[in-house]
Amino acid sequence: MQKTHTFAILAPVPEMHLISGLEAIATQLDSDDLPSDHMPKVAFGSMDFEA
Repeated sequence: MQKTHTFAILAPVPEMHLISGLEAIATQLDSDDLPSDHMPKVAFGSMDFEA
């Protein structure tokens, strides 16, 4: 499987969620429970299916 280092933001994300995403990544990187080769991940989404 080939990994990509490019990405695109498809929708605007409020700054407060981007900041909390950075905190989530920092928590994942600091965790002793995850393997050393784990790539941190954050997913933004919505439960608003009618949007």
